[in-house]
Formats: sequence, C-alpha cells, structure tokens
Amino acid sequence: NARPGGKRPVQVFNDQDIDADGRVTKEEAKSPLSDNFDKWDADKNGQLDLQEVQNGMKSAEPVPEAPKDKVPAKA
Repeated sequence: NARPGGKRPVQVFNDQDIDADGRVTKEEAKSPLSDNFDKWDADKNGQLDLQEVQNGMKSAEPVPEAPKDKVPAKA
C-alpha cells in the first residue's frame, strides 16, 4: 500500500504543508513526498499541490491482480 500509515492523500498533504499555503515545497516534504517529489511535480514548479499529491499517490498504488488459479463461474 503506497499510503503511509493508511493516510489519504489529503491527510499526507496537510501534514506536510507546514505553512498551510496550499503547496508543499522540497523543504517541507518528507517521505513519501520527498521520495517522489520530482516525479510528482507535474508542472515542474518546485512545489507540490494537492492534485499532484493525489495523482502521485494514486499512481503509486499497486494494481490488484486477478487470481490465476480461479476459473470464472459460468452463469
């Protein structure tokens, strides 16, 4: 699970937006934001906004696989 401690993206964002200006800078960012900062900074402005954090955390979540040993039931 890509969400640290099961937190939602908005919680992670608010926890790290120290000055509450609606942006997380590299100076404010801690893991997982600091680990992914450059990749998630879509507009390359050196700051993460909530949408960028939401998109980044969503893209980092593993996609569940269907069980390979199960055959779909027939109707």
